[in-house]
Formats: sequence, C-alpha cells, structure tokens
Amino acid sequence: MSRISFTQLSTGSPATDQVQGYIATALHPLFQLPFASGNRVQNLEISIAGTNVAHGLDQAPEGWLVLKTDSPQVIYESSVVNDFPNEQIILKAARVPAWEDNTGGIVTVDIFFF
Repeated sequence: MSRISFTQLSTGSPATDQVQGYIATALHPLFQLPFASGNRVQNLEISIAGTNVAHGLDQAPEGWLVLKTDSPQVIYESSVVNDFPNEQIILKAARVPAWEDNTGGIVTVDIFFF
C-alpha cells in the first residue's frame, strides 16, 4: 500500500501557493510515520493453532494494532517460518491470564496493519 501524500496545486495566487507550501511542510513528518499508511482487516478469526492473515500491505508489516476483540486473548506472531511476509502474517491467540486453560477457542478481532 502506498503512503498518502499532499499534492500542491498551482493556483496563480502567491498567498495561496505559500499557504499550501506551509501545509506540505507541516504534514510531511506525519506522512513518514508507519501509521500513515496501513490496512484494517475486520472480523479475523485467530486460533491458538495459528491463522494465516492477508494483511494487504504489499510489504512485510512493521506492526499492528488490535482495534476490537470479542474475548480476553493476546494476539501474537507465530514463530513458524512465513514464506510470504509481503502478503500474509501468521498470527496466534492465547488466553489471558496465562494460567487459564489455553486449550482452545477462537478470538474474532479487527486489526490495523501498518
């Protein structure tokens, strides 16, 4: 996924063009943040056994944020070798707290990959 950007338009008005330049200068650092371009994947069912998730970034993700979950579980990246990191990530779920029975269950989550 390509990063968002600010396109300056030539208006013919020096004052307006100058303001656009100020806006571009202010926004440039924000557009460089990893969060500036990402992809939200909704209603993912993640299991303890591991789930292949297409993240939609066309590059290996720098990270992710869990936006919504339907049970108290931790989502983490599997240690299984991922042959297609630019297309998918392998995620697992574990119950919280760790001393609870961790023998099953699926968590449904929304995740923002960046």
